[in-house]
Amino acid sequence: QQISNKTFKIPSDTKSGNYYILFYIDQDNKVPESNENNNVSYVYPFTVHKPVPDLIVTNQSASPTKVNSGDKVTLNCTVKNQGDAKANFPTLDVSGLKYYLSKDSKYDNSDVPLGSSNVNDVDPGGTQQISNKTFKIPSDTKSGNYYILFYIDQDNKVPESNENNNVSY
Repeated sequence: QQISNKTFKIPSDTKSGNYYILFYIDQDNKVPESNENNNVSYVYPFTVHKPVPDLIVTNQSASPTKVNSGDKVTLNCTVKNQGDAKANFPTLDVSGLKYYLSKDSKYDNSDVPLGSSNVNDVDPGGTQQISNKTFKIPSDTKSGNYYILFYIDQDNKVPESNENNNVSY
């Protein structure tokens, strides 16, 4: 007997990955058979993909690019969701994008916070422009070359497919 077109719902909390779908006949051994060891068949891989966002920062700019300690700098950038699900930021999240003054291009705890910007929800493939955000370079900053780091979702409030690409400069 052929059974076809049966629909089953995958539980929403199923993690992404490859799974087996098992076809088990007479699981309780209620039908006497000459061979009880051939009652399972399967499909593999059956892939479950749970769509998630992936936030990055692009088109970063600072103006002016040469300042004195205590001067103000204006920052612009684009937040992009390169994932396949909407990035939902918590309501009234005023720290979705943070800015740091850094001696190198990698974030660490020695980097100096300059401020933050609110980020709204971003659709898959969508962008949000962050424009004309002005911050003061601390007056005790020593002369030298620095990076301004743009750190999206530093507090990991948005689950993403890649949490390691959130810092740009």
